[in-house]
Amino acid sequence: MIPIKTMAYNRTNVVLSGDPKQLGLIVKSDLALTLKLGVIYLGRLFEMNMYDESQMSGITYVDE
Repeated sequence: MIPIKTMAYNRTNVVLSGDPKQLGLIVKSDLALTLKLGVIYLGRLFEMNMYDESQMSGITYVDE
């Protein structure tokens, strides 16, 4: 997301799609596991408050 953030404007919409359960991760780094990088990016996003699982959609978040 860092490269996208450097090119995005305040009104840029980003759509992520995929199946977080399709392929499993192979994480061998203890540091990565400590930083909770054993869960794929979409999986981490789904765990955040901005994702409304009951509606199966994200909540618009504006960082001003």
